Amino acid sequence: MSDDTTEDNWLHANIFPCPHCDTQLFRVDHSPMSDDYRLYCNRCPNSVEVSYYDDVCLRLHKERGVDVQDGWPREAAKRELIEQHLRPCDCGGLYLFNAARRCPSCHQPVVVDEPWVDLSPSVNGSELEDRDPTPEEQDAYEQFAAAHIRTRDIWKPSIG
Repeated sequence: MSDDTTEDNWLHANIFPCPHCDTQLFRVDHSPMSDDYRLYCNRCPNSVEVSYYDDVCLRLHKERGVDVQDGWPREAAKRELIEQHLRPCDCGGLYLFNAARRCPSCHQPVVVDEPWVDLSPSVNGSELEDRDPTPEEQDAYEQFAAAHIRTRDIWKPSIG
């Protein structure tokens, strides 16, 4: 794989050690081709995925007059609405677009002021290799995702 100065690594994928506990971490820019938002907890390494097409998300935007097709000024309003209506994390923290990305091992902030970055543990450095993950590597990521990425039951009861 090429280093991140080439066009091959346009999402700036990188593996690096946590500066607090040396756990190998994988960071990558959230793809502009993804069809979801990713918000991170402000107290732990958990995150939540909100589909652009989530019924509640679309309803909130429509009810509050935030057209999904509008540009940047409306994007900030959409993000605010989403943050306000998400359930809190199991740890009691809040899911925010601008929360620091935390190490899943030691829970310390490791990516700060880069809200476009997604973070997960590295699985044997396989994320940067030009191949499909092995079944073991895929299983390790799925276990991480199940433990740390909420995709269901994301809205406060009053809205969902």
